Amino acid sequence: MLRLIVVAIKSIFSPKKNLDDTCTLKMRVWLNDIDLNFHMNNAKYLTMGTLGRLWYARRTGLFSAIRKAGLGLVIVGTHITYHKSLLPFSTYQLKTKMVGWDESWFYFEQRFEQKDKVVARLLVRMVFMKSGKRLDNEQAALALRLSNVVRAVDPEISKRLDPIAS
Repeated sequence: MLRLIVVAIKSIFSPKKNLDDTCTLKMRVWLNDIDLNFHMNNAKYLTMGTLGRLWYARRTGLFSAIRKAGLGLVIVGTHITYHKSLLPFSTYQLKTKMVGWDESWFYFEQRFEQKDKVVARLLVRMVFMKSGKRLDNEQAALALRLSNVVRAVDPEISKRLDPIAS
């Protein structure tokens, strides 16, 4: 909870970014993040991913646009690949970017990096909701003033997040 508050407050005072930008959040592995193997627990990657998406949304203005439009953003799928362990007290950068959308989903890529090397890669598929119902992506893009931006998603990303449909 403390990290959430810190990220929310820091984002207010950080320079604004464009939706096409990658937002980097510097993090540290604390003792409550580790598992019995003495590296960051799998579930913590997803938790830190949430903080990274909040950081991105606040810095790019997406958070304000979502609130003004009365929308919610809900995860419907994730795919994570681990390349290296994050050890206790080590620092890392969480790099978040909206990589596109198609007729069904909005996609985010998050890279956990240490010394410019990818430690883990998290792909997230999301939908916008309004009044408890899924909003069509065209309507969501229009409500968020994203319709003038064409954001075709890399087919590799959509395939990883839904290998059954491919």
